[in-house]
Amino acid sequence: MVPALPTGEVARGYAAAMPAIRVVLAEDGDLLRAGVLALLAAYDDIDVVATATSLPELLAEIGRAHV
Repeated sequence: MVPALPTGEVARGYAAAMPAIRVVLAEDGDLLRAGVLALLAAYDDIDVVATATSLPELLAEIGRAHV
């Protein structure tokens, strides 16, 4: 088991001024997708902006999430 990294501005240190990494997660397996989401939630500098279960869904979400 890998421990979660500390969260908050103090934990980010030098990266506090950097913007968060925006992720669109694509996985058709419900259990695996939930597990990856839970892992990514432990990081303050990673922002999951959307999830998808198929290629058409992924492409649509990328279009909506792209800024």
